[in-house]
Amino acid sequence: LVAVVLAFIFMWPFALFFLGVLPFMGLGSILESRLDNESDEAAEEDENGPGSVALESMTYIRTVASLGLEPDRYLKYTEALKKYNKASVMRNFLAGMSYGFSELLQQWGAALIFWWGGWLLVNYPEHFTSDDFMISLSGLLLALNGLSLAAHGVTNKSEAEAAAKRIATLINRQSSIDPLSEEGAKNLD
Repeated sequence: LVAVVLAFIFMWPFALFFLGVLPFMGLGSILESRLDNESDEAAEEDENGPGSVALESMTYIRTVASLGLEPDRYLKYTEALKKYNKASVMRNFLAGMSYGFSELLQQWGAALIFWWGGWLLVNYPEHFTSDDFMISLSGLLLALNGLSLAAHGVTNKSEAEAAAKRIATLINRQSSIDPLSEEGAKNLD
């Protein structure tokens, strides 16, 4: 909050523009992270894909070689490769377009921010200096960094409530084994 206030004090038009461009850059960042997560999950779930067949063959290479399974593994790999390539062209094209769009939002957002700051410095030299620009930019980037770090700790409310209920249930339950009880069989050996 202090960094944002300082940015507005030193160069308010720049800070206002930065906050206007920020949602588009955030959208690009969210889109990019979702695409990365989806591609990681798809790679983990594809048990019959060419990568899985190759990894399995390399992991158990001694068994494959000793049992003479090389031709069988080769056929399985080529079939998986043919199947994977047919479905992947359009999927990869769309994924590439989505990833490019997310990068476009982020990079053009950064370019617009620097262009606007430079435009203000050139056209209003009596009001703003390069120090004002750097203080404002640094303050806003510091605030953005702090906000992103804080967002990593944010959890889903329903998941947090369910976890709290499970913990409360474990803490409040009566154990079937009471080590302080005098009841029960005793070994007197």
